[in-house]
Amino acid sequence: MGRLIRYRYPILVAFAVAGLVWGRHAYRPVVTDWLVFEYAARVLLQWHKYAALGGPPLHLYARNPWVQIGPPAIYVTAAVQWLPWQVGQAVVDVVMTALGITSVIAVERGMLIACPPANRRQVQATTLFLGAPTLVAWPYLTGFWQHVDDLMA
Repeated sequence: MGRLIRYRYPILVAFAVAGLVWGRHAYRPVVTDWLVFEYAARVLLQWHKYAALGGPPLHLYARNPWVQIGPPAIYVTAAVQWLPWQVGQAVVDVVMTALGITSVIAVERGMLIACPPANRRQVQATTLFLGAPTLVAWPYLTGFWQHVDDLMA
C-alpha cells in the first residue's frame, strides 16, 4: 500500500492516459462537437470575409444558429488554428486532460493543508483511490465530446 501511495501521481497519469485513449477511440458520430468549435473559430477569425460562410464576424450566430458556443471557447479553439484540425483536436484533448490531473492534485494539496498531519496518509490514499476513477472519466469525456466551453466553466 505504501508504494501505491508513494507513486500515486504516475498511477493517476496512467489512468488519465488510458481514459483519453479510450475516449478518443470510442464510437463517435461522423460530425463531432469539435468540428463545430473548429468551424466557428475559422468563420470568426479567417473565413468571415466570404459572404457564403457568414459575412462579418458578428453574424456568426445569426447565420449559423446551430453554433451554440460562446466566444471565449471559440477563441480558445482559435489558438490551435495554425495546426491541422486533427492535431489541434489532439492538443486540446491533452491540455484538457492535463487540467483534470492538475485539478485532482490541487484538491489533494488543499486537503493536505486543511487536515492535521496525522491524516496525511489517509488524504494521499483517498487521492489515489478516488482520483483514479475520476481521471478515467474526465479524459474519456474530453476525448469523446471535446467541449472546450465546459472546461472553461
